Amino acid sequence: MGSDDGSLFGLGRGSLTAIGAIMVVIGLVLFLVAATSVMTPTSNQFDFAAREAQMNSSFVTAIIGMVLLALGFGALRLGMIRPVTTYVASEASPAIERVSEAAGEGLRIGFGGNPLRSESVVKVKCRNCGYLENEDAIYCGKCGKPL
Repeated sequence: MGSDDGSLFGLGRGSLTAIGAIMVVIGLVLFLVAATSVMTPTSNQFDFAAREAQMNSSFVTAIIGMVLLALGFGALRLGMIRPVTTYVASEASPAIERVSEAAGEGLRIGFGGNPLRSESVVKVKCRNCGYLENEDAIYCGKCGKPL
């Protein structure tokens, strides 16, 4: 992988996306052709050798179609990684953050917190260094002396 463009084997994101889409379409067509050829009736229902040859060729075509589908979806995914992560980082991340804050606030209120009362934080000043520490602290976080 190159570090400049997110390329793979010398192919850029656009090329990977296009190749992936083409492979998905070809794989889907091959798979559907194999599935429909299994369903078509033969001219002689009792010609088991012809039916077996038709099933074998349909099976091989279906396998090739599935492999192309898998490779195509993989190439599409590799081609779409950076655009999707860029979108999530720039657009969706602030929305996710706001929703999680609102959910946390709702849970806090729902479990008995009073939304009108603001919780004040009481700090204690260390006698040795003057650092402000929480009131429930036993030792100073800066110098380590007992409060």
